[in-house]
Amino acid sequence: AKKGLLVERSKPVYWSWAARSALAEAEVEYEEKEDYSIYVAFGLDSDALEKLGVKEASAVIWTTTPWTLPANQAISLNPDEIYVLTAENLIFAKPLLESVVESGLSKGEVKKEFKSSLLENTHAINPLNGRKSRFLLGDHVMMDGGTGLVHT
Repeated sequence: AKKGLLVERSKPVYWSWAARSALAEAEVEYEEKEDYSIYVAFGLDSDALEKLGVKEASAVIWTTTPWTLPANQAISLNPDEIYVLTAENLIFAKPLLESVVESGLSKGEVKKEFKSSLLENTHAINPLNGRKSRFLLGDHVMMDGGTGLVHT
């Protein structure tokens, strides 16, 4: 772009990494791809454990984009919801606890309830690479599915 090589209204050039050459538009094939969802438990870091007053807990996220998990930077919580710590030491949004139980992730026994703001700016640990993941509050976190904790 800095060299002025991009021209408005040009078509993209599809590239074959295997053949190391450009592909004609007729060679580009799209296939239906089924994406899988996954639940992942991020163990809480010491700052979050201290805020909760527990020795062990994990924040459970649900995502339909599991390939993005290594790049995780944060876990978003709904600022207006109550969250629970279950007997299994797992954290979920309270309004979604029943569906979490139906999924078999928890028996639903609540040890503690807390406001989402309690965890704001504390951390969990990404189980894939050990990097810290910050808890953030966000209005985009919905209560219509998943766990109420959004991988960000």
